[in-house]
Amino acid sequence: AEHAAARDQAAVAARDAEAAVESARDALERAQRDDLAATLTATLHDGDDCPVCGQRVDHVPTHEPAATIDHAKADLDEAVAAANRAREAAGRTDRDHASVASNLTAVQAQLDEIQAAITAAGVPSDTAALTAALDDITRRDADVRAARDAEKAARQIAQQARARLDAARRDVDSAWQHFDDARRTVEAMSPPTPPRDDLAAAWAGLIAWADEQRPELRAAAERAKAAADDTRTRWATQRDALDARLATADVRRHDAETPRDAAVRAREQARSHVATLRDRAEEAERLRKDAAAADRAAVVATDLGQHLTAKKFERWLLDRALRRLVAGATLILRDLSNGGYSMVLDDQSGFQVVDHHNADQVRSVRTLSGGETFLASLSLALALSDHVADLASNGAARLESLILDEGFGTLDASTLDVVAAALEELGSRGRMVGVITHVATLAQSMPVRFEVSKAGAVSSIDRVMA
Repeated sequence: AEHAAARDQAAVAARDAEAAVESARDALERAQRDDLAATLTATLHDGDDCPVCGQRVDHVPTHEPAATIDHAKADLDEAVAAANRAREAAGRTDRDHASVASNLTAVQAQLDEIQAAITAAGVPSDTAALTAALDDITRRDADVRAARDAEKAARQIAQQARARLDAARRDVDSAWQHFDDARRTVEAMSPPTPPRDDLAAAWAGLIAWADEQRPELRAAAERAKAAADDTRTRWATQRDALDARLATADVRRHDAETPRDAAVRAREQARSHVATLRDRAEEAERLRKDAAAADRAAVVATDLGQHLTAKKFERWLLDRALRRLVAGATLILRDLSNGGYSMVLDDQSGFQVVDHHNADQVRSVRTLSGGETFLASLSLALALSDHVADLASNGAARLESLILDEGFGTLDASTLDVVAAALEELGSRGRMVGVITHVATLAQSMPVRFEVSKAGAVSSIDRVMA
């Protein structure tokens, strides 16, 4: 009975759907007619001829705004789809009803067989109990079918979910590929490393980095555009300059010829003259080398002639010896003055000192104090003794002794120690150094000294060993 009611209800729904389709078709036709009428009357005026029948229209009728054709078509499509669904539902209901009727027939046949067996066995039949059992079996069978249908639907839903999940994963992989492709285009600019577990965060980070880079890149683009414009301008200028140089070289460029092609053509034309010019250039070079060698020989001969005169040669020797003397005295003076002074010569070969404690100021030796003057004189004396010994030839007399008289009283204690050490080193090299002084500290540092004492009108000399 339930299946029959459902079949009847599905049939009624199918008929209603067919009626809705027909109604939608009528509505579409009305919309098309109304739209055509409204289109025709929109440009029609009283007294015009009708564009359909050709008769004069005394009064143009008015039309209410018609439903749009698109809306009517949409309603028709929806009604057709609903009718199709209703027909499919009615068909399923008919099939279900036929199946149920067939099952009922088979069950009834089985009941008849059971009843016949019960009757033949002489067992009293309980129709009500059997009917209840059959009804229970029917309900359980319906529950089983419903469970199977639910299981089938669940499997379909799970399959669809897996399909959507696979599609979503493919979409995610495609999105990551798109992101990697986008990032690869700016990889040379060192973009930030993206988090591989969050695509949205990766895009957000890349976009934020791009926003930070955009002003600088825009400025770089402007600079590149300006550079390109400047390059084009310079290219045009260079081309004009090349044309000018070609004109200066008496090379004429044809209209369709580039400056390079014109230059190549002129070069090929000039090569025919190169052989002769090369021979002449080689001859000229040989003559120039001969002339240069002759000039150098003449300069050397002239310089030798000037330097070997008695006056200049003697001055050259003295100047060289004096400069060697100053160089040696500078080394000694720097030791004696703790790096405070050096000695140099001015343009007139006069002695000057370089004050290293005063920004290397160069000044005359006359500006030195008494103690500083003594140190400079001692340096010159020591350097002169070494210099004279170096100039002496083998077997000639050598300067073996040096006598220093006074001047030590102007030195402070530390400088006096430095002087004593220098004199002691000079004596260790085979020189005899004599010191005449009344400074007891210096005298006591000498290995051998002669002390002069006076008693009344008589003086005496005592030899004292250190």
